[in-house]
Amino acid sequence: MLMRQHLIRALKRMPFCLELNCRVAACRLLGQMDLNEDAELTPLLVTCSGRAFLKSSSTASVYESTYPVTLHLCCVMTSLLGKLDASSLVKYVTSTATLQGQAECLSDASIRHFSSAPSAQSDSTEENGFKGHGMLAPFTAGWQSNDLHPLIIERSEGSYVYDINGNKYLDSLAGLWCTALGGSEPRLVKAATDQLNKLPFYHSFWNRTTRPSLDLAQEILSMFTAREMGKVFFTNSGSEANDSQIPWVYIDISELNWIAAFIAEPVMGAGGVIPPPKTYFDKVQAVVKKYDILFIADEVITAFGRLGTMFGSDYYNIKPDLVSLAKIRGLGMIMGTEFTNNKSPTDLFPAEWGVGAIFGQECQKRGMLVRVAGDAIMMSPTLIMTPGEVDELVSIYGEALKATEARVAELKSKRN
Repeated sequence: MLMRQHLIRALKRMPFCLELNCRVAACRLLGQMDLNEDAELTPLLVTCSGRAFLKSSSTASVYESTYPVTLHLCCVMTSLLGKLDASSLVKYVTSTATLQGQAECLSDASIRHFSSAPSAQSDSTEENGFKGHGMLAPFTAGWQSNDLHPLIIERSEGSYVYDINGNKYLDSLAGLWCTALGGSEPRLVKAATDQLNKLPFYHSFWNRTTRPSLDLAQEILSMFTAREMGKVFFTNSGSEANDSQIPWVYIDISELNWIAAFIAEPVMGAGGVIPPPKTYFDKVQAVVKKYDILFIADEVITAFGRLGTMFGSDYYNIKPDLVSLAKIRGLGMIMGTEFTNNKSPTDLFPAEWGVGAIFGQECQKRGMLVRVAGDAIMMSPTLIMTPGEVDELVSIYGEALKATEARVAELKSKRN
């Protein structure tokens, strides 16, 4: 009893992580854990890229750390709490849902994730011999690369990509929102080939550079008119651009409690293509200006004509101190959809249903790739997409939507 009290106290005070790639049961666990038994600490298991965290209902904060706990220690701890018989183990616990909610809609033999959502209950990708590959990929849980066959894209042609099994997909994402001219565009291939033949690589250290780098830097400075900018720093991706911004703004920080900078996307991308309230950035800029805080505009997905102006900063009248640029898209064609119950923006489906993941799978089955983020679906087609390809996109979208509606109706009937 004393050990149990010490453990509860430790969980409340210290960051803590349980590595649940070690076969902790969701449904069978329910039969051995009374979630209402302990008013001090009601455990809520939540996964993030294969991890699980204990959440205290009293503090509403998630205890997490970078230190995974081994299966042995996990079982010892939970046994001390009197909550879990260590012999009752299956493989996955789904994300952001209580164990009770999981048991209501999923069987203990079919708890799986797809694009970090739990409802994809089987591997939708054909066998290709690469299950358990050695590559570490973004937005991919560790168990996915071990237990599922990856979708391996082999070649591209216009707005389409093809996997190694010969399956054809309409790429509604334009790569990762960046291949505006589609795949294998002859002019791009020629330009790249010519440069590779002339000078494949040279660095930019010690005030050394190349003519294409200088020309591109000057062109970008000329294009950005929301505020006069002085220099361009090249990286390999939007993520690296943002990562590079952080140490720069900290260089000039004098005190630990001083806010170095405010960073924001003009339109939130990965969250579901969400525009801000009309006066949001006016009010934010008034605050940062008053307190001499730097403003970083993350224009990775809003630059180069996507909002009808050359940059999102132009559209929202933002005067940033630093700007991150990356993907070339254009013409305001970024599209986002969020699935909700009864068409209400506040009546969300249970997270454990993974409605967005279901839709993503249904699209892939029919030959189209989309981006899934929770129950939000995002598309950003190529600029070269033909009217016929647009019709194909809409047709597949409609078919996948009907299939998703049928699955949601099935989940609702199980809950009722």
